[in-house]
Amino acid sequence: MEGSWAWEKDLNSFQASARSAWLETTGIGAPTNGHLFVGEDDIVITSQTSQSLYTSDDGCKVTSDCTLRARRHGQEVSTPEVFVSGMDVAKSCLLSSYSPDNQYLAQISTTKKSKPGDGDDDCYHLVVTDRRTQSATYINLSAQKSHGAICPAGQFGALAWSADCTKLVYVADAKTANTKSYFPSSLDVDTDAGSEEVSVGDENLYRNNWGEQLTKFHHTVLVVVHWRAGEQSVKVVDTSLDDISLGQPIWGPVSDSLGESLVFVGWKEESPRVGLIYCTQRPSNVYIHYLKESMTESIGRPNKSVHSPNLSPSGDKLVFLEQDARGPHHACGRLMVYDCINQKLSVSVDVVGSAPGSEFPGIFSWSGLASRCWSKNGRFVFFETQWRSEQVIVGVDVTTGDVVRLAPALEVGGWAFLDIDDDVVLARYSNPCTPPTLRILFVNAKSAATLQRCDHWIPMTTRRSLPIEYRIVDLVPDDYKQGGASSKIPFQAIFYCPVKREEEGGKRKAHPLIVMPHGGPHSCVPASYSAFIAASCLLGFYTVVVNYRGSSGFGQDSILSLLGKVGTNDTNDVQVAARCAVDELPIDTANVFIHGGSHGGFLCAHAIGQFPSFYRATCM
Repeated sequence: MEGSWAWEKDLNSFQASARSAWLETTGIGAPTNGHLFVGEDDIVITSQTSQSLYTSDDGCKVTSDCTLRARRHGQEVSTPEVFVSGMDVAKSCLLSSYSPDNQYLAQISTTKKSKPGDGDDDCYHLVVTDRRTQSATYINLSAQKSHGAICPAGQFGALAWSADCTKLVYVADAKTANTKSYFPSSLDVDTDAGSEEVSVGDENLYRNNWGEQLTKFHHTVLVVVHWRAGEQSVKVVDTSLDDISLGQPIWGPVSDSLGESLVFVGWKEESPRVGLIYCTQRPSNVYIHYLKESMTESIGRPNKSVHSPNLSPSGDKLVFLEQDARGPHHACGRLMVYDCINQKLSVSVDVVGSAPGSEFPGIFSWSGLASRCWSKNGRFVFFETQWRSEQVIVGVDVTTGDVVRLAPALEVGGWAFLDIDDDVVLARYSNPCTPPTLRILFVNAKSAATLQRCDHWIPMTTRRSLPIEYRIVDLVPDDYKQGGASSKIPFQAIFYCPVKREEEGGKRKAHPLIVMPHGGPHSCVPASYSAFIAASCLLGFYTVVVNYRGSSGFGQDSILSLLGKVGTNDTNDVQVAARCAVDELPIDTANVFIHGGSHGGFLCAHAIGQFPSFYRATCM
């Protein structure tokens, strides 16, 4: 052993240092979302910041409202003033959405019912606030008893405004009959009250649900709310799609003959259902429903999985993301464009097999399209996507399929697209040594060439950088010389190094190493801020994150290369990266650890079994 470490000398002291490092790396308010208001003379950003505290009661998370206001002169922007609410945002807020004219803010929140009963125990409220007058309209959605649990933002949930700002649409579980035991007790709620249907003896009947984190949802439906006083109503939309769960609704194109429409995604309710949120390959389609005629039709292609439909500002084009159904999850996707006038569907950006060097590796964007993602002229769509070991923002010309990378090549890290207003893009950026900050970019969306020249990101918030160095390392499989299709697919690792390096006897002291394979397996860890890795570096650990063959963001060929070789290719790639780190960095070879969860834990088990003398311990 090349030296003794703090945990070997004094465990209590090391635990205190670890807690201090964790507080330093997590106790930083990080923006989780953002909405942009661009005026002639100013730019206003509303955002929520999340901060970890050991003293909080609900998962150590404290969330606060934050408003930034900056004066602008053309594309010159002053240092913004920051206003923090000083109080926690209600954890009960499920959905929120600004109206198209930015005058209203709609929020759906939940509270526990005062009396327990059958079915969902939450009570749901819609609040629409007029931002000019600060007056609010309240609607008790649960009082209507028209549906079950409301879906939060994510896989199914959305809260979308109609163009005239008089209606909202959201997603909820379909209403089911109340149940009653054959052997009622004095503690049971009287379900015979009223005229609602009661099913006797079915209180423990299993209902198929959508799996992990979606167990409350069995068959989801669309609900339209007329919210203005004197016109209020809550109505479930009858789409006649009885064996399909609906979600991600938006207001669609308006037809002269058919009137208003809703566009949404529908997932086939196959049995058994084995999860959805991490299984992006489940069969689904995009549908359009005309409210006036109660007519529904599909506009997507068969045997595909789709998400994130979004209508252009003029209403003549609809875009959504697509991948092949029933294949590997998180596979390379396509950007589809539907011509609402001619009713024709086309591929704007297709699947990319391989991408040598720094070329575009294809669309890997599972956070989906933001509610506002179009340039003002309706030519470009903006979104985030994995680009090898980075997450970047791209703009796609939907007419030509040209893809423009907006993330500066010299600023390696993780970029997240948040919003766009009047051709000003709002993004969140971080890298391994810098916690998340907000930035804006003025874009010229006339063409791909003019967009390519837009590279001046303006910081709206700043954060102190931590003493961490990092680099992305290109690697080749250890079976590269043996040939074979998968052996020619490169992969990457990210090396994280503490700037402060200890010395012993005038010589640089070797440091312990943590090897981290990610889960998935078809996912990717970008070079963005990680509190865990940052805290490890502050404690003196080097860390290597491995994006092995099969990781997303490297083209479809990389995804497919892992099929049939799970436990072989990925395990070997992890070991190649670990040995590279040991060879190139001052590593204490007696203190090499490996850590991972889910598929990463599976690889940890393989690693310590196949290379027992290389690793001292594992956490999985």
